[in-house]
Amino acid sequence: MSMCWYPGDGERFEISVDDPGDGRLHMRRLRGDDDADYEWIALAGGHLGVLAREVLTAVIEDRAPVLPYPLSRLQLTRDDARLIAASVQQAVLLAAAGTDRYDRIHVDPDDSPAEALCSSCSLGSPYTGAVTISERCLEHGHQPFGERSGVSWADAVRRRARPARA
Repeated sequence: MSMCWYPGDGERFEISVDDPGDGRLHMRRLRGDDDADYEWIALAGGHLGVLAREVLTAVIEDRAPVLPYPLSRLQLTRDDARLIAASVQQAVLLAAAGTDRYDRIHVDPDDSPAEALCSSCSLGSPYTGAVTISERCLEHGHQPFGERSGVSWADAVRRRARPARA
C-alpha cells in the first residue's frame, strides 16, 4: 500500500513511498501551482538513514540540515527540517520496514489491534499472498513482531485476538 505525506500546510513538500519495505522513497519540494516541473528525488538504502538522522539532528540543534548529494538538492532550511521531521520518520520507517511492521508501530488508537505478525516468516500478514514457514520457525517457533522479550507466539495471538462480532 503506497502512502504520501504532505507535511505542514501541504504546499511545501511531498514525500511518497510507493513500495513499502523496498527501502525506497521519493521526495520533492512543492512550489506553487504547477508542481509537475519540480523534480522528484529518489532516495534508497543508506540515504534514508542519512535523511532521517540529519533532519532530526537539525531540529534538535536548531539549524539547517547538512545533506550530501542527492539530498542536498532539496535545499532544506531549519524551518523545513522542523516541518518535515515527523513525516520523514514515518516515511523512512514505512520504506524500510514495510506495511505490516509500520501498521503495528503507528497504531490508530481507535482501531482494534492488528493480528500477531511473525517477524521471521510474516505469518499474520494481510499483505502477503502465501506464507512460507521459515526453517527458524519450524525449529524455534514463530517470533511475534513488536512484543516484549519473552512473549510467546501463543500469548501474542491471544492478546491480539479480535472479539467475535454478533
